[in-house]
Amino acid sequence: MALNLDTVADAKISAAALQSACPTWKWLVSSSVRTDKPILRISRRHHGNVKSSVLTQDFVHGADYAALAEAANTLQGLLAEGARVMRREGRRKKSSRLRKPWRR
Repeated sequence: MALNLDTVADAKISAAALQSACPTWKWLVSSSVRTDKPILRISRRHHGNVKSSVLTQDFVHGADYAALAEAANTLQGLLAEGARVMRREGRRKKSSRLRKPWRR
């Protein structure tokens, strides 16, 4: 799904699609005070605090969003339901004990 923030109506459609994809976050459409263009405000809880981010028309029409959209299209359909993404295990496991090189 590509984001469209060209008009308030388009932004509301994008926000509704994102809300259904990620229902624990709040997706609100408003207008920028400086430019009077539609913006998409994202609010979510992180460790008990509310984090808020804003997506603007400039971002959606920029190179960063184009790169993210291209990556999303490339990865589309590669993961099935229930798939997990994991980090590769390193050669050494990290321990909670501090290593003291001066002690043997």
